Amino acid sequence: SYGHPEARKLIAELYSPKFNREINDGNEVLICNGANGCMNTLLQAMLSDEKDEVIFIEPFFPQYLGHAQFARGSIRTVPLLVGDDNQWHLDLDALKETLNENTRCIILNTPHNPTGKVFTKDELQEISDILEEYPHVYVISDDVYDFLTFEGHEHHIFATL
Repeated sequence: SYGHPEARKLIAELYSPKFNREINDGNEVLICNGANGCMNTLLQAMLSDEKDEVIFIEPFFPQYLGHAQFARGSIRTVPLLVGDDNQWHLDLDALKETLNENTRCIILNTPHNPTGKVFTKDELQEISDILEEYPHVYVISDDVYDFLTFEGHEHHIFATL
């Protein structure tokens, strides 16, 4: 089942303005048994054997590891580094080096767990620009904490770029 129709309708109504488009509750909303259950299902669908790769942004939410291992995929990581400004920044050069023909997906978590980093719109656009060269790579946008940003930080949805 895709979940209770009324729940799907309410979720579509809540998120349509955030995505700047009408979300179809009939075929674009899936009710899962929590975020972990959904992530597990997604990775099982995308990683069919050991040559299929998923990219985690490191440090990463520990549950991702078990889901990818259960799906039998290979795990690649790209680091968040602390810059001269004492803020977390994604190593974009490492992302470029890590992406390849076996990459199936990248998990983009913002606000990031465990660091709390909120990717700016410009940072997300840089990631998007890099991924344009890899149209076979899906972005799993784990925005579970989208309502929990600190003052001065705005959450941006990758799919709205």
